[in-house]
Amino acid sequence: QVVVGLAQVAHLLGADAAAPQVSVGCDVCAGPAGVARDHLVAFVEELQAAVPEVTVATPAVDWSQAYHYPKLAAAADALFIMGYDYHWSGGSPGPVSPLYGGAPWSQWSLEWTLDDYLATGVDPKKLVMGLPLYGRRWPTTDNSVPGESAGKATSMVYTATAAEVGLYERHWDEITHTPYYFPDGQSQVWYDDVQSLGDKIGWSVDQGMLGVGFWALNYEGGDPAFWDMVAEHTQVP
Repeated sequence: QVVVGLAQVAHLLGADAAAPQVSVGCDVCAGPAGVARDHLVAFVEELQAAVPEVTVATPAVDWSQAYHYPKLAAAADALFIMGYDYHWSGGSPGPVSPLYGGAPWSQWSLEWTLDDYLATGVDPKKLVMGLPLYGRRWPTTDNSVPGESAGKATSMVYTATAAEVGLYERHWDEITHTPYYFPDGQSQVWYDDVQSLGDKIGWSVDQGMLGVGFWALNYEGGDPAFWDMVAEHTQVP
């Protein structure tokens, strides 16, 4: 019934086999490894037969081995890697989408994630790197980096951090290619901007990936500098 419903919605939005303007994206939790993982693959295979294009959102780190990347990549047109929330609202302050890992940070990063996918045999041309158009503001004990959280972080969209960072000193983390700033002595904002996203988009292109995507469009407020940067890194001469 879910597949039938999605197919009907795609048709109403104007998608057909000849002109697939509508891509059906699947953002689902696969659940425990094993049977549930196979059920997700079967669902994507059935959906692919009913609509012109299917993209499946998949995690940066598959903590419970709940996703069969090669089978999902074979069943779908692309896998959209959710390359964000490496540092989440309930955890310690730090880069939301680190390009590289290493001390004083963990190994988890976009580089680690792509290597993890490729190690399973997935073609990079079936992978889209999802990047965040948001950051997070953590209450902290002080301005140490890495810092210690004093509570749950709040999300800030791209336009909010772009407007606020000018009020403070912008810092840059060389390891992860991530900017950050301190609104006061007991808070930290880690976010992405034109420079950091340009580094991550350029890296994704260099790795031979299908492309990049964002969570979420319009968070950037239509910023011309942002879209000029995207075009610079992605347009074929």
